[in-house]
Amino acid sequence: PFLDHLAGQFQLDFQSVHGIAHWLRVLINGRILAKHLDVNLKVIELFALIHDSRRWNSLRDTNHGLRAAEFCNSLNGMWFEADEIEMRLLRIACRYHSDGKLHPNLTVQTCWDADRLDIRRVELEPDLQWYNTEVARQMVINKDFIPIDK
Repeated sequence: PFLDHLAGQFQLDFQSVHGIAHWLRVLINGRILAKHLDVNLKVIELFALIHDSRRWNSLRDTNHGLRAAEFCNSLNGMWFEADEIEMRLLRIACRYHSDGKLHPNLTVQTCWDADRLDIRRVELEPDLQWYNTEVARQMVINKDFIPIDK
């Protein structure tokens, strides 16, 4: 039901590079990374499903992260329960995920790495400098990617 709710308000084609298949690959990447790291899995899973859900176009949508961060507030308590710290991390991860930054919090780092591990969907090759965690860097080095159906 939660995924259906997110899909119901999504403005783009579900098959777009920022669509549901991408959200699910980020979810899988996040779960793989979380197995090796001391992180908040709830935040990572929520990030995976929400981070691109408020995009209005597939090209340059500079405010989609901000819209996703604000959207989190309306979802908490209705679709999931997150405490103040989890919400702060989730909002940070959503807000800044496409700004090309690194972050000191390991949970936020893992969110961004999970998303960046799916960069091949936009026909870019991963660059090690943009990954926060050693686990993600090893996945890049080993070419341990989730296949992309085109």
